Amino acid sequence: MNTFEYRNKKEKNYFEGWYLRVIDEEKNINLALIFAITKEETDPHAFIQVYDGIALTNKYHRFNTSDFRFINDTVFIKDNFLSLNNMNLNVKDLKIYVELEEISTSYKKIKFKSAMSFMSKFPLECFQEVNVIDGTFKGEITLKGVTEKVSGKAYLEKTYGNKFPETWIWIQSNHFDKDVSLTFAYGKIPLLKWKVKGFFTIIRIQGKEYRFASYNLARLKINKISDKQVEVILKRGFHKLVLNVQMVNPVKLVGPMENGKMDLDVFESINSIVSLTLYKRKKVVVDSIGKNVGFELMI
Repeated sequence: MNTFEYRNKKEKNYFEGWYLRVIDEEKNINLALIFAITKEETDPHAFIQVYDGIALTNKYHRFNTSDFRFINDTVFIKDNFLSLNNMNLNVKDLKIYVELEEISTSYKKIKFKSAMSFMSKFPLECFQEVNVIDGTFKGEITLKGVTEKVSGKAYLEKTYGNKFPETWIWIQSNHFDKDVSLTFAYGKIPLLKWKVKGFFTIIRIQGKEYRFASYNLARLKINKISDKQVEVILKRGFHKLVLNVQMVNPVKLVGPMENGKMDLDVFESINSIVSLTLYKRKKVVVDSIGKNVGFELMI
């Protein structure tokens, strides 16, 4: 399955969006960019959100649904586009063109491993896929008339369905002090007559991948320390993963509620800090600190 492709599961009351992070620490660039469409009956439209983690702002750029197209594995919204190879953005006061490079090998081929595995076939209200867990980019950015070359780290995922989960946690970083990349997603979601707690964690250490997920019988414990800090403990077989995340400077984004209606306040940080320790039995496999962490604590 190509996890980047436009799923288009419903003709109405549905949303689908792609989320790209690009970070150039030297040039002080930390951006999250969302290309999306909502088919909610009363207010269908396409949009691009631009979240600037340096300025701590989020701008919602609205387009007609007719401006949205998916052609040749590329999302187009008017003259803006996003693919696994590149992205072009031209909105008020901001122009960006980047090329994605050195994508992690597990995600480089056209057919990717689904982050949700067989759970992507379930009748859920929300689905999430990881397209690029760790990659690099190069390009240029024009901000308020000033153009400069940029390069750095990239991350890409997508979400689609009817609505976001009832409660959820999301953690992502590929800026660790060691060769580590991490993405974690947890959500409480309806499944038929039940509300289930689904989760997946993908961690890459020097190119080796570890997964802790509902579908491979991993166990999860969440300790909410405060409104801005959480400890997550995952166990599977002989391995244990401990994450401790501290939120820094969250910004309000817009997310989908019932039927894909874009009126949910989502508080996200892309400046947070995570400590990560992976054990095999009692031996530490890796102990590392991550920065520029994407973090949503909606519980």
